[in-house]
Amino acid sequence: MYKILKQIDFFANFSDEDFAKLEQHISFKKYNQDNIVFYESDTPKYFYILISGEVNATKSNFKNNPVLINTFRAVSFIAEMAVIENIPFPATATCANECEIIQITKEPLLDLIKSDTNIAFGIIKSLTKKIKTLEHTININILFDATQKVMSHILNNPDSLKTSKHTHIAKILNTTPETLSRTIKKLKDQNIIDDNYNVDIEKLKMLI
Repeated sequence: MYKILKQIDFFANFSDEDFAKLEQHISFKKYNQDNIVFYESDTPKYFYILISGEVNATKSNFKNNPVLINTFRAVSFIAEMAVIENIPFPATATCANECEIIQITKEPLLDLIKSDTNIAFGIIKSLTKKIKTLEHTININILFDATQKVMSHILNNPDSLKTSKHTHIAKILNTTPETLSRTIKKLKDQNIIDDNYNVDIEKLKMLI
């Protein structure tokens, strides 16, 4: 389990002694598709680390319908800022497929963060990645039309057309499946995407 955690930037500087302090506070869980990891407004008790699968973060809109705001992919933390800040989770986390998740009781891990600057730097790196992703999402939604959103997503996630359902990609981009299909067809006609959804990145860059 420690080898898996070492893949995450946050745990890169952990020593064997650090992991030993957490040993009694770590648990491993398997989730099925559509299982809830936590609900919006729940009080955080654990850090959650996604080891395999994908987890969707959704918020309720004014009609109380779920709106997809992010998808977490292995290997990564899930909503660690809420745990660190001790604020309610801002969204509901639902497994998009079968998932494996490591839970770590928050207090022992927070104690390590406070006591070791190297560990604290690790969490900064993890959060910085999330901020960059958020900035990219904001820019896409402000500056790009629907077609450009699709092309930008494919450029930054070239394997997503193979690994994710197209309806799910449309939800992420806040567009319709029809718009996604039309854009994919257009890119196929221009020989940028082939029938196996392999992407010619250099050609795609020229369109954005």
